[in-house]
Amino acid sequence: MSATRLLVAAALIALGTACYNRVEQHMDERVRTMENHLDGLFDAVEAVVQKDDAAFHRAMKEVEKAGDAPGAQDGGMLEGVHARAKELAKAPDGRARAQGVVELLDQCRACHTTNGVSMRDGFTYETPARELLAALLWEDELRWAAAAKGFPGSEPLSAATTWSARRTAFVDALAR
Repeated sequence: MSATRLLVAAALIALGTACYNRVEQHMDERVRTMENHLDGLFDAVEAVVQKDDAAFHRAMKEVEKAGDAPGAQDGGMLEGVHARAKELAKAPDGRARAQGVVELLDQCRACHTTNGVSMRDGFTYETPARELLAALLWEDELRWAAAAKGFPGSEPLSAATTWSARRTAFVDALAR
């Protein structure tokens, strides 16, 4: 192999490696960004359960400021999530807050579904409210059934058999 070809081959390998590393860096940043959004939503649902206005406002600010997903093709969906979180911080009561968190979850699921991005995880969360939120987000039957049993006043949650009914039951349970 001539020195020129060897030099060109080495340059192409270096370029390919640099591009791959850039893609991996973007993926890591996207994952962190999505985790920040999810953490904010989990904090928000706990704040609704605890009826803690200040914590709810902090959680919505966390979602609003969670950042963008570098390299993602979200069509502005994250901007919509951030704008909705900002509005939701002003929600007057637990029902409006709970409904808003569920609507934000629906926006997250729609974006991930549109982009073919899996959202399932293998984690177990600290509280039934977080488990229920995760079940709604991923439409996970087993997680829903287990978490519904541990939530106060769980009969309406356990009785709900469609995801639409489960969303409504969750909002009702949080608003109590």
